[in-house]
Amino acid sequence: MKSLIISIIVLFLLAQTTLAFDCSLTSNIQQCQNIQNSNLIESQKELLFSNLVYNSTNYPDYSSILQYNTKIRVNASIANITNSIYIKDVWISLLAISPSILENNTLYIPDVAFVLSDYNYRIEVPENYNAQNYPEAKNGDCKTIYSLVNNNSILNVLVNNQNQGNLKLNPINVHEDAIIQDQLEINVNIKQEHSGWKQYCTKERRGVCIQYIYQCEYTGTSNLQDKVILTDALNVKHYEERPIVNVNTLTKNYNTNQIMFTAENTDTLTINFNNASYTEQKYVYSVEFMKKPFYFAVLKAEKINIKKTNNILAGLNNTFFVNDIDNCKINTFNHFYNINSNCKINSVQQEEKKYEIVPFTYDLLDFFRLGVFVFMIYFIYRIIRHFAIRSVI
Repeated sequence: MKSLIISIIVLFLLAQTTLAFDCSLTSNIQQCQNIQNSNLIESQKELLFSNLVYNSTNYPDYSSILQYNTKIRVNASIANITNSIYIKDVWISLLAISPSILENNTLYIPDVAFVLSDYNYRIEVPENYNAQNYPEAKNGDCKTIYSLVNNNSILNVLVNNQNQGNLKLNPINVHEDAIIQDQLEINVNIKQEHSGWKQYCTKERRGVCIQYIYQCEYTGTSNLQDKVILTDALNVKHYEERPIVNVNTLTKNYNTNQIMFTAENTDTLTINFNNASYTEQKYVYSVEFMKKPFYFAVLKAEKINIKKTNNILAGLNNTFFVNDIDNCKINTFNHFYNINSNCKINSVQQEEKKYEIVPFTYDLLDFFRLGVFVFMIYFIYRIIRHFAIRSVI
């Protein structure tokens, strides 16, 4: 009972030390502490903390997220503590997957990622027993000695129930939507040495023992075993879209080129020329915290629609007009994959406007018909005018 109370107190103190956001992991410790001591509500504080952790809003910077997450020290887990006979305070947590990105409450990961995990436990070996005097005994023993023989733990990182490693920062390969699972198995073996009271005669009379002494002597050994299996899991969606970009010249008139591009599976696309550029951005990135109160970070993608031009006149249907198309380069990326390459533009010859001279021809019959038509109009006019004057008189 005493050990149980001590265990609860220790866990409580450890939990208290990790409830607050760790400002030492941010870019501005003083500003972080000011936020922590402010009267803002928790959601507002978390938003400000996220800006201190991550400020690369225009692109996904997974290396900085991984670096931040691996510095967090988890002392205890309040989510899934388990106790067994001799294995106590067991917890395991799948802390984060990197790279990964959260979009519309769905966690996406690429073909290759790393699973960050942690776990802990302690072994509670029974207290030794030693009787002071005969006939004191416990469970038939005058003395019981316990010693830990085997304490074995193994972490298995599973992808759709297929084991892919045993490390706390473990690489995985994913080719479809999956359940990523941490499985912790602990096996403990404790040796239990038994001693019992043995009677010895110290005084006889007429062949009958009239005085005895009792000594506590070894009688045998038994083994105590305990086993715990604990799991934690995340559902992920496999992200396999690769960016595809094509750039073509539609027309060229004097010093102006009409360019058309097609882009698939791109989050941000930039087409650069010598003195001009075209950029479109479809997402912004921020941090959302998970596994509180430890504040592990995961990138979150939110849709936007931004287009920027420099010395370029944008047109319709993915077209634009630019003067100089030399030194064209493509820089594009989506959540996990990128392209940096030179453009492959199909060159065209400058269009020349051709004018066709059509000789003027006429027909005498047409002139005659036109003359008759004009005369008839004039004749009708005279008749109308004559009757109009007489009606007035």
